[in-house]
Amino acid sequence: MSFKRDKPYKAMIAKIDPDAKLGVGTSRTDLVNAKKFLMLITFADETRPMKDWIPASSAKEARRFALNRYPKALKIKILQLKGR
Repeated sequence: MSFKRDKPYKAMIAKIDPDAKLGVGTSRTDLVNAKKFLMLITFADETRPMKDWIPASSAKEARRFALNRYPKALKIKILQLKGR
């Protein structure tokens, strides 16, 4: 799976959390047949939880990708699965 907006997206995540680990296999997959998981990410401060679609081959992998993208997240929950 190729993201055309990859560069601005990385910049946005890096601005949210400079400790984020980004890249193929770390924060996203490049598999064409990946499922999309809608994740709810909650942070420690009083900001509202945010939602993010994360492509991954399994729920476990999606959770790992979310933790790498948002290492300061307090809670990560899968809300929805969009399979292919």
